[in-house]
Amino acid sequence: MATPTQSTLGSPAKVEGSATQAVQGRASLVLGRCAADFDVSLTWEVDMILSELPDSANALPINHPLPLQGKWTLRITSKLDSVRLSIVHGEPDNRFLGGVDATLELRWESPDAGVGDAPVLLARQIWSANEEGSACTELGPGFVHKFPRNQIERAGKLASEDFDYGAVGSFHVVLRLRRRQKALHKVDASEQAEQIAKRFADLSVLPTPHDVRFYFPRDNMTGLELWANAAMLSELSPFLHDFLESSAVPASPRKTKRPRTEIEITDLDVATALDDLMDEDSDAETDDYLVEKKETPLYGVDEVRGDFSYRQIALNGVSYTTFFTVLQYLQSGHYGLADLKSETELRHETRLQYLQSWDAASELPIPASPKSTYRLAHLLRLADLKAEALEFFEQSLAVEGVAREFFSSMAAKYPEIQEVVVRYVAEHWAQVKLTQGWIDRKDAWARGELPGREHVWAALMDAM
Repeated sequence: MATPTQSTLGSPAKVEGSATQAVQGRASLVLGRCAADFDVSLTWEVDMILSELPDSANALPINHPLPLQGKWTLRITSKLDSVRLSIVHGEPDNRFLGGVDATLELRWESPDAGVGDAPVLLARQIWSANEEGSACTELGPGFVHKFPRNQIERAGKLASEDFDYGAVGSFHVVLRLRRRQKALHKVDASEQAEQIAKRFADLSVLPTPHDVRFYFPRDNMTGLELWANAAMLSELSPFLHDFLESSAVPASPRKTKRPRTEIEITDLDVATALDDLMDEDSDAETDDYLVEKKETPLYGVDEVRGDFSYRQIALNGVSYTTFFTVLQYLQSGHYGLADLKSETELRHETRLQYLQSWDAASELPIPASPKSTYRLAHLLRLADLKAEALEFFEQSLAVEGVAREFFSSMAAKYPEIQEVVVRYVAEHWAQVKLTQGWIDRKDAWARGELPGREHVWAALMDAM
């Protein structure tokens, strides 16, 4: 990503208020940033009395040097005992932005804040790229939302006893527009690697010309399968080399119409850890989606023309999607990592909606969870892929969703994941501790519903 350009943008405009001058100061656009991948952030500062905002106000023109089409304006008003933020841009509608995730925030500068602390988050609204617009009809296309007074007061009081909804305060209005990439996930940027991955994706579901069959049993179902070459796997993965060469794994010949060798693996001691059911980012949902679409056929090996033999490895408790992603990486250098569930929930998007959006936008296999990929890369001793998955995981953390990651089984089991999550929470503590997700999960941990997290909490206390 290119380094964001920053500028202080001039000509502040006065907000029209009521006779009581509810908006005491000037709403000024003080910061505009844009990165090369269209990650735009706009921040306004304004002094105002929230309880005395007018029910209508003149639009403040938004003058900026950023790549935004349309005529953008800001309004700050009150509707039904709530604060209404309206940022609209006129015609055309939101879809002309190219599919962006939009975040609108109201923040407060607490007098208790230390030097460098970010303003306290009072309220936030997120619109997914899948939504086609959320503007009120009288204002036209844009981003408009009403934040209830009780929500704002609760967040303010949690941050400081000095917060007063009826007194003059310094506030920030923040709008962030983040374009969703076509693939909706991180992939290796090499076009050549992508083309190779597409070819290998087709080959990996065919028996020939391979000699290893990875079989993924499913309850009350036939199962899923992937095919690969033993020599290639042995060369690329130290774990698979040791595993395939191990004399401890018995080979039992099985007579069929064509010769083959089967190796049944039923109790890999780490298999269930790869897609721990306690973890909400398992790729099992993706497997279910693929089965429902019937895009992962099983081939009758006895119907393959010509004699050939193969070794079968049954992987119980391992996700087909996760293993396919790692297999792609081994074969082509290309890999895909999906958004964390804690991210998609912030966009009010179900996992199924995310999978359908991605599936419609790409010819490549659906990407795997970065957490599942990290676990499997750790097992297979693939240091580069493990590091990539960890980096992607770290970049995906957000204040509103980090509680899920902090109290997850991943943070409890893997020191690198724990270090990343603890560091993020410590750096954003003033905001994280106020989120409902943090409050709920901390209470659940205190009730003994999330055992085994004591050392993660201790690490956070040491980092504070």
